[in-house]
Amino acid sequence: MKLIGVIELHKIDGKTKEKIFLLRKKNTIVNNGLAQIAYLLGEATAEAFTKGAIGDDGTTPTTADTALGNQLDEQTVSFSRVTTNVTNDTAQFTSVHTAPVGGWTVREYGLKTASGLLLNRVTFSDVNLAENDQIEITYKVIVSR
Repeated sequence: MKLIGVIELHKIDGKTKEKIFLLRKKNTIVNNGLAQIAYLLGEATAEAFTKGAIGDDGTTPTTADTALGNQLDEQTVSFSRVTTNVTNDTAQFTSVHTAPVGGWTVREYGLKTASGLLLNRVTFSDVNLAENDQIEITYKVIVSR
């Protein structure tokens, strides 16, 4: 079995509500994330990944990462299963983050459990958000042979 993490970013203008596609790319599922997925396979009380977090640290991700470099915001994700290669083979997580007064420069994303265990960490070119702009992040974990 193989797991592939894919992130898609959209920027939503705070004034016009125009939704702009920014990027789609594969990324790193970290060591602790792999361990948590294995735990979820057999432990009914295991904690699911329910939080999408953004940050402003552009340091290159490694498999040993346990947190974002500098977290700015965390939101509960909406979860669904979608089809990539076979029916329902992909877990899809979506979160929307709204920039505060002063805005944000977003450079990183991670999916986490409520207690903070990180599944992945991905960095990307600066996404500059003015006050009330939003970044919508869809994170997919594709399970394949």
